[in-house]
Amino acid sequence: MSPRAARTSPPLRLAGIGLFAGLELAIALATGGEIRKLVLALLGVLIGATLLLARFGFAAAFRDAATRGDARPFVAQMLMMALASLLIVPLVAAGSLFGRDMAGFANPIGISFVLGGLL
Repeated sequence: MSPRAARTSPPLRLAGIGLFAGLELAIALATGGEIRKLVLALLGVLIGATLLLARFGFAAAFRDAATRGDARPFVAQMLMMALASLLIVPLVAAGSLFGRDMAGFANPIGISFVLGGLL
C-alpha cells in the first residue's frame, strides 16, 4: 500500500473538521463566549480546513523538499509570508487604514496557544 493510499479520505477529513467546529460551538455556547470570537474561531477552522484539503501545510512543504526534492510548496509559503509582511508592516506603521486604527496585536502564551500548536 502506498503512503498516499493510507491517508485519510477528504470526506472523513471534512467530518473531523465539522466535528471540531461543532465541539467548539458547543463549548462557546456553554461557557457564554462572545459571538465575535466564535465567528473568528470558526473562520480559522474553515481556512485551516481549506489548507488541509489542499495539502498546503508547513510540514508537507518541508517533507516534500527534503524527501522528493520538490521545493515549490516551500517557496510558495515563503512568498506568501514575504508578501503578507510587505503589505501589513507599512499599514501597522502608518497607524490607520481608511480611518480605522491599525495596531499590532499580542497575547500572552496560554492554553489556547498550546492547544493550537498541537493541532
